Amino acid sequence: MRTSFFSSCVFCFHSLLTFGQQFGQLPLKEDYDRYTQQLVKNYKPCTISTEKDHTVFGDGMAYVLDGYLTMYETTQDKDYLFKFINQSACILENRHDLAGISNEPRWGDITYEEGNIIGTFSKFVHLVKIKDKALQSLKIHPLSSPINYSLDVGAETFGDYALWLQGKIEETLDWFIQNGYWNDQLGFLEEPFSSSSLIINKHIGFAKAVLFLSLSGEDKYASYSNTIESLFFSQVQFYDRHVRKEYNEPLFLLNDKNAIWWYHFGWTEVRKKRKIRFKKSKGTPSIEKYTSFYEDISHGAIVMSYPIIQWENNPITRFNQRDLIYFHRTFTQNIYDGKGGFFNAVNGEDNPISDNYCKECPHNYHALKSLMYAPYCSFDAIDSSTINVYDVLMKYYQKNVMQQAKLPSGYCCGINSGHAELVKFQWLNEEENLTIFNRFLVYEQDFNAEGSILIAPENAAGESYAEPIISDKKFIVDTGVKTTLSAGKSIQLKTGVHFKSGSNVNVKINKY
Repeated sequence: MRTSFFSSCVFCFHSLLTFGQQFGQLPLKEDYDRYTQQLVKNYKPCTISTEKDHTVFGDGMAYVLDGYLTMYETTQDKDYLFKFINQSACILENRHDLAGISNEPRWGDITYEEGNIIGTFSKFVHLVKIKDKALQSLKIHPLSSPINYSLDVGAETFGDYALWLQGKIEETLDWFIQNGYWNDQLGFLEEPFSSSSLIINKHIGFAKAVLFLSLSGEDKYASYSNTIESLFFSQVQFYDRHVRKEYNEPLFLLNDKNAIWWYHFGWTEVRKKRKIRFKKSKGTPSIEKYTSFYEDISHGAIVMSYPIIQWENNPITRFNQRDLIYFHRTFTQNIYDGKGGFFNAVNGEDNPISDNYCKECPHNYHALKSLMYAPYCSFDAIDSSTINVYDVLMKYYQKNVMQQAKLPSGYCCGINSGHAELVKFQWLNEEENLTIFNRFLVYEQDFNAEGSILIAPENAAGESYAEPIISDKKFIVDTGVKTTLSAGKSIQLKTGVHFKSGSNVNVKINKY
């Protein structure tokens, strides 16, 4: 049963909204493929040194892999899954125990980065075991960047790989739990046996791991998932050293627009070194008097990803629809400035925010991070707010992100997975067209579009975006491979398309 941590607040549901077809022609998917290819080349997940990999994996590749899963669920293009398998295997090859560096099943010494890695891995396990069970029998074909078999994966199908990967996730997760990084009241900890838990945005990777594993049949992790979810409904403890008292306030706060905001420190905060703004008052001082720094929208998006993951996947989550609407309004009422730009903090201000790199951040300093809020497009249709997350993000994307020759400045990390989510909502809301460039199909694959499909290998810019990698300007369907091209309006095949003898190609127009 879903309950609410704001159950006393009144909310009026809005009638279902309809979307126009104004953004259907924007090349979000094509941009995503191109940008992600550049990003992965920069990260070098399959060749990077074990001494320099943990941040690349934990704050970079974890989000790339998450985006692949979103893109597969959106387009049904299995190449995204093959990329996931290849690159996740490379990441695991560098895990310290598997690489022969130590006996610790981790990549570095930054706890939350390990959580991000296994959190994304667990999402793949859940996809194959629960959400799309047909994948379990799908064979893993040899790729142009083959898995290093020193890992002894022994996987012939996606189901085999999911089981192998689950075992590796549990080795890492159990190591943290057994070595003092877990507390039944505080959740996961920054350091072993610490009295303070990981701050809220750093908790999300581990939260995903225990949630998806428990939903995938590993009941032993259900209690850990329940504890983390309960922390979202908790009070935050403050210690004010001026009066030597502790105070408790709700983790999430509502403004007069029923939009949520919160302070950056998460579950608990013991202030000892930072200067505290304090004014003497009778009784308990207001929260603003003894607290500094609101969550910036970069980390705020990570925090807000968790309730929607719970809502979409966990049938017994404590979050209800009204709670998610309030988070939706964090973006539409607090973060969006109403003029095409974005405030830096989740409370609707530019300063002060929790940011180590910019103490007095100019307006729109974190604007590109707004793409990370794309999952909340799913609540546009039922929010009584006057604007849609989808419309805001698509207009921003069109003006600031679209069709750049190089990676947009600052494009990394969660922005990449946010980009994938925005592609998903474009495909849901618009009559999308699909363009396919150079590609060598060696496994069964279907391509679908409500609008038109254009296969134009002659327009390829270089290496193919899909495995196996080719540089020739050709679209080839291999012998014995079945593929279907299904579009609502038209299918165009340009120069360079080759269907080998013995391939099985079906072309059809479906009026969606």
